[in-house]
Amino acid sequence: MLEEGTFQDFSIEAVSARTGVAKTTIYRWWRSKAELAVDAFLDAVDAKVPFPADDAMPVRERFRVVLRRLSRLYRGPVGRFMRSVASAALADEQVRAVWWDRFFAVRRAVVAQRLREAAEGGEIRGDCDPETTMDSLFGPLIYSLFLRGRPPSDRQMDLLVDRVFSHLEVASKAGESGKS
Repeated sequence: MLEEGTFQDFSIEAVSARTGVAKTTIYRWWRSKAELAVDAFLDAVDAKVPFPADDAMPVRERFRVVLRRLSRLYRGPVGRFMRSVASAALADEQVRAVWWDRFFAVRRAVVAQRLREAAEGGEIRGDCDPETTMDSLFGPLIYSLFLRGRPPSDRQMDLLVDRVFSHLEVASKAGESGKS
């Protein structure tokens, strides 16, 4: 259903009608349309954009894979749905809180942990600030999606990853990492 419309079109009633599950059952699991929509969005994103678990893959390349996959996913109906949720979040504090708590905060915790692991393993500088790094990596994707109406190309994502990681990698590693 996410790929068929916008957040504004999405409803508990429509989910109930399509799935044959009673509205009361749906409300037992999700207190609001926002919670259900964000969880459905997360299922779509998590299935298509897992963070690479390959510890042998350099962290730069892991982020390149994730950002390319996100950018590609956001070029289609999932991106349109995401923009519509963001629009609703600007006007509705409950939608904003659900969006932050269930989507952004959870994803940021995973990304911050990956960055800390890379710093502890000597792959990037120890003084890497995960919050600033996440904003530097994912901010341009979100900016382009929301304000330009389309996410960056793979080439733009590659340039972004290379620029951010050129400042993060320890001197001996920076020269070794190349594009995939």
